Amino acid sequence: MDSNFDKNSGYIGYRMSKHAEAAHKRGQFPISSINSIMLKENRFVYSVSFFQWLCKKQYIIPIAWHHTGVTSTMTAFYSLDTITYVSEKYNLPLLYQIYLGKLTREDAKKKLGIVYVKAKIIPSALEFNISTPLTVDLVKYGECYYLTKDKKFILNDNQIEILQLWEEVPSQGWANKDRERIIKMLLCKKLE
Repeated sequence: MDSNFDKNSGYIGYRMSKHAEAAHKRGQFPISSINSIMLKENRFVYSVSFFQWLCKKQYIIPIAWHHTGVTSTMTAFYSLDTITYVSEKYNLPLLYQIYLGKLTREDAKKKLGIVYVKAKIIPSALEFNISTPLTVDLVKYGECYYLTKDKKFILNDNQIEILQLWEEVPSQGWANKDRERIIKMLLCKKLE
């Protein structure tokens, strides 16, 4: 082994990597650093434990991962902008009821009117260069039909024809693999 090799060259002592220290200096922080003052200053009026639950359940996604500790554990880092965004855009009253155990995730979906749909969509709506309509499985919320969390249709678009509708995910024949990501996004979304 090369005697000039320093196995700890990317670390500051044994506490954190140089990248983790740089993240701290930019105002990013691990979940263990979140405190009530930080949350209140960014308009988050709920408890620290609720914010941590949102992170652990991945309703809030970290902006970066850095090595920390003696064992070089990969640690999620968050930003103050994330706290502000969640405070302004998330349906926190609904998520708080789920956190407290007063509402199940299934009850929350029913409360929001989320249902499952099999529909025909004209291929041009999906930017496909074919002429035959495609049969797809969608998640319906309000007047919107979601194929993915980023791709939605509105019924009056004349791009979609409803074939079947279910209140629960059908036990057979459901092919939309993005369903859980769509549901998580819809549960987070502030009601408009």
